[in-house]
Amino acid sequence: MQKKKTTWKIALVSVLSLSLFVWACASGSSPVGKLANVERDIARARESSAMVYAPLELRLAEDKLAEAKALVNQKKYVAADRLLEEALIDANLAEAISGTEKERINSTKMRETVDALRKEIESKSQAR
Repeated sequence: MQKKKTTWKIALVSVLSLSLFVWACASGSSPVGKLANVERDIARARESSAMVYAPLELRLAEDKLAEAKALVNQKKYVAADRLLEEALIDANLAEAISGTEKERINSTKMRETVDALRKEIESKSQAR
């Protein structure tokens, strides 16, 4: 009789432990490390002049970061993690757009400089 009670208690504890484990996995773990990564990438995007060349993407990243922080405070880690992934993508996109736009501007300036030099060379060769 004592053996049946012990077996029953072990089975009950096992089921409760498994339930607790499943619940913990479903709620996710705190994405504190990812928060820091997103903040770093947003700062890097700002430094790359994303405020000028990709303000929409930067703003989306900042808004999603703020919303994710609120979700972390509410212990809604899975939803926060999803938003942090989106914010990370938006921050990286803002940085890429900014870099591309700066390169396009530099390319245009170089092309204008080459054209000006070409015209100067042509005018000097015609003057001879």
